[in-house]
Amino acid sequence: MDGLDACFGVCHSVAQEAFLDATLICAQEMKISKVLDWLPNVIADLRQTPARVLTEKSIKMLEKAE
Repeated sequence: MDGLDACFGVCHSVAQEAFLDATLICAQEMKISKVLDWLPNVIADLRQTPARVLTEKSIKMLEKAE
């Protein structure tokens, strides 16, 4: 099961990165990024979301164990 969890996590990470990169590329090619100048910052924040969620969950689990 641990291997399956790790594989799922890696696959999800690759898919997320591809989606975020594709979003930025499309926005640049369609000149949307000129109008939505905040988009790169939002994408950068979204890249950090999984790590932030996992960290918060880990902290809660550690607090529960105490």
